[in-house]
Amino acid sequence: MQRGKINYIKWITETINKMNIHQQEDAESWRKFWKESYEGTSEYARKKGCRMCAAYSLWYLGYIVDAERDFQDWELAKINHELGKNAVYAVIAIEKLDKQEDISKKELWSYVQERYRQEKFPKKSKTKQAKSEAEFEEPANDDAGAVQIARVFFTKNYIIPLSKRK
Repeated sequence: MQRGKINYIKWITETINKMNIHQQEDAESWRKFWKESYEGTSEYARKKGCRMCAAYSLWYLGYIVDAERDFQDWELAKINHELGKNAVYAVIAIEKLDKQEDISKKELWSYVQERYRQEKFPKKSKTKQAKSEAEFEEPANDDAGAVQIARVFFTKNYIIPLSKRK
């Protein structure tokens, strides 16, 4: 499952290999190796942050098979705070796919959006808000790539099964 000429599996596994070879785990190194590993024709795809963040997060949290990372059982609030909303989208998608592998792309994205809303992540704003005006982050209008990355890796058996995550 890939879009256009982009081979996500190859792109992400090459990025992981570079991270492991250079013994790095930070997001900035991931960004550098991500851009180096891209072999497609679209400059836009290479720079798109949502896919990169989702892939980094699944790797960092230990969801990817043979990635040499220990599984991190973080709460969604911590994932959102530390790694961002695209990381949350990817993790929610993986959790749903673990339970219902045959879900359509559209249904999966709708599920991710609804689950994200239910978590009620506080908005990160630069201005102080009155406490009575509790505002929460809203999910994106379209999946923007994070759920796609999760789905590709899940359907190609590159995600550690739920029963084997420690």
